[in-house]
Amino acid sequence: MLFCGNLDAMTSLALKTALIFARKSCPDLTKKIRYIIDELDNLNINWQIDRETLDTHALDIDSSQHDKPDFMICIGGDGSMLHAAQHAISNQIPLLGINHGRIGFLTEQVGADHTKLSNILPDDFIVEPRLILETWVKRDGHLVFQGYCLNETCLTRQPHQHVLEISLKLDQKEVCQFHGDGVIIATPTGSTAYALSAGGPIISPDIQAISIVPICPHKLSSRPIIINQSTEIELTITHFHSHNASLVFDSQPPKEFAKDEQLIIKASKKVIQLIHPNSYSHFQKLSQKLLWEQRDNA
Repeated sequence: MLFCGNLDAMTSLALKTALIFARKSCPDLTKKIRYIIDELDNLNINWQIDRETLDTHALDIDSSQHDKPDFMICIGGDGSMLHAAQHAISNQIPLLGINHGRIGFLTEQVGADHTKLSNILPDDFIVEPRLILETWVKRDGHLVFQGYCLNETCLTRQPHQHVLEISLKLDQKEVCQFHGDGVIIATPTGSTAYALSAGGPIISPDIQAISIVPICPHKLSSRPIIINQSTEIELTITHFHSHNASLVFDSQPPKEFAKDEQLIIKASKKVIQLIHPNSYSHFQKLSQKLLWEQRDNA
């Protein structure tokens, strides 16, 4: 077992009880859950199943007798991982993603035809801390909402609206106004998601930075900005705009963002810990998933 990044407070990690999470309902995914349960039993690792997962997959299984989970297994795609991340962040337990989706930037290929779970657990893995964002919505100095996200916070125009005008402050100093469809504030993890589609840069997950990416800006000079993770970001809708906007955290349902509200974003003091096989390479995975060009063997 290895630790990547700065986890000074952690010297050992014993994985004894897993919480299994699988959001979507399909027969193949239900089979994958049972396969993972069998693998955990063979490894003498206790397990529990998330209540929503039990109901979604109609699993008649009692796992309540085990201890409090000390890590989480999410079976699904990157969207499921973003949902599972909310629980992992709240409880500060590591998260292992097992791919059952289309892309799988955040998940591992585990199964009968891929890497076996026994090649990762109980101790042949690395733990990688990832930066997460903490977001506050305030109105007249009062807190309206507070939350965390692994990928991005996105402020966008609502359907059928005109161009948004958004004011950006960094460390309480006015920087600029963005005219366009919105702005994405992304972590290094989120730099390969929506932010990448909007023209943002790919940021290595071991770099403590945040990217600010305009969405379809009116001016070509409105380019993505990379800032230090200690910088406080504040976004507001300028008084020239007559409508509210939409605020989205990762893949959670959108919230309405009013003209008289302030959106404040900072890197959280918390991190999320992702479990990978010892053979894991972030850039090898990017090369595979993004189909980067490789020289053919001559």
